[in-house]
Amino acid sequence: MMSGIERLVRARGGSGQVCVIRDGDVVLDLAVGCAPDDLFWTFSAGKPYVALLVHQLAERGALDLDDPVATHWPDSRAAARMRSPSARCCATGPASPPGAARWATSAP
Repeated sequence: MMSGIERLVRARGGSGQVCVIRDGDVVLDLAVGCAPDDLFWTFSAGKPYVALLVHQLAERGALDLDDPVATHWPDSRAAARMRSPSARCCATGPASPPGAARWATSAP
């Protein structure tokens, strides 16, 4: 598995890191073309995880999806605005780059 990942990253001329944890044990920890402690911009890669956590909190009754974000995160930039976005607004919606096809509004 490691050689396949290494070949792919090297063939594309980039660098990358991957870490796989199974049942609390690290089964793969690989850095190719970079140091193991190098940092990367993740851009929007964390959005699905934030959405999942927000929905789990709502399911447990810890927040309502229509609560303003500032209710639960008073130090956020949203708290400084007159009208804070809701948790629902932040946990749903497209995460596509500008100009990408919009599946919800595109004709088949």
